Amino acid sequence: MSKIALWSNRMRLFIVLFTLFCWRQFALSTIAKILETRTSLEYDAVLFYGVYYLSTVFFTIVSAFTFKSFNRKLGIKAWPVLAIASSIYLLLFGAENIMNSIFYLFFAGASFGIGIPFGLAHFGENTSIENRGRYGAVIFFFTSFMFVVIAIISKIFSTQHFMLLSLFWAFSSLVLFLTLNLETTSIRGDKVGLKSIIGDKRFIFYFIPWIMFCFIDAFEGAILENFVIKNFGKNFITQLLFIETSITAFTIIITGFLIDYYGRRQILVYGFITLGIAYALIGVASWSVFSWYVYATINGFAIGIFVVTFVFTIWGDLSPNWMKEGYYAIGSLPYFLIVFIRKLVAPYILTIPVSAAFSFASFFLFLAVWPLFNAPETLPEELLEARRLRSYVEKAKQIREKYAQKS
Repeated sequence: MSKIALWSNRMRLFIVLFTLFCWRQFALSTIAKILETRTSLEYDAVLFYGVYYLSTVFFTIVSAFTFKSFNRKLGIKAWPVLAIASSIYLLLFGAENIMNSIFYLFFAGASFGIGIPFGLAHFGENTSIENRGRYGAVIFFFTSFMFVVIAIISKIFSTQHFMLLSLFWAFSSLVLFLTLNLETTSIRGDKVGLKSIIGDKRFIFYFIPWIMFCFIDAFEGAILENFVIKNFGKNFITQLLFIETSITAFTIIITGFLIDYYGRRQILVYGFITLGIAYALIGVASWSVFSWYVYATINGFAIGIFVVTFVFTIWGDLSPNWMKEGYYAIGSLPYFLIVFIRKLVAPYILTIPVSAAFSFASFFLFLAVWPLFNAPETLPEELLEARRLRSYVEKAKQIREKYAQKS
């Protein structure tokens, strides 16, 4: 493949996922803006996020497992159409009526749910196992910065102006997809089997640790935020979030290269062990400011590792081309459900003592490591051996040159 063709392929991969993930952020920011105008905030928040995320889950499963002979190009181009329709509806009829908001959120969730399995499958199909981690890391790194930009814009613009910008984004995405030559294949005629994925031991060995992290993060997030605000103030939680976000951004890029060089499993094990230590630390020293700085640093490090590896990389490694939609659909769902679960359980878990909560979390994070010991390394062993051999040869050359200079 020529350099021009290679860079063209990289740009297509970037555009497909960058536009899709940013649309999700537009939808989530719109939910936040709608909630600012509501009075019964707690009930409405659960309702709105519930509609959006349940719609996302339903259409993710439907897209991945029920469409027969469905071309990935069509799947990628379908989500902006729904995004445009939902944005136009909210612009025309307004968010004051709760049913209008629910209608918008249902179709906004549907658009992302349809797009995500096809977008990630397209990414998995057009990357090799040797570079999938790096490509995913670069895409998510720039997407994360765009999340911040969208969040800032949502605070500055009115709801109507923000919706216009959201509509422009969806329309621009559709135009890009219509003009780009998306290199992809059609799914085979047979339906992708859910049973075959759940019955894949390799998938289960990686999925169990991933889902444990997502649910622990969802449960502990509300307790963490409540405890820190009560005892250290809102400024301190802002500091922790800044540290965590900065570390995550840095880790995203590093992780992509590490998992492509050393393998996925080894890096994941390190991530779970260090995060378990961080939770144990704040469990026994929750009143120490230093322990919270350590936790924020390690948590940012772990999030960077887990998102790049689990969302972008590992399911593409495990799945054949005609089943990538199914693997990515099931594998990515826990990540997209974290926010909703956190909001759903927040009112009921704040009475749990913080020391018990974090000790509980650290225990289950350590348990999450055990399936990884049985999981196969998805990076080919011959590739790892070749890299080790090159490393040994380079070291031997350096030693020989060092002694040659001395003599």
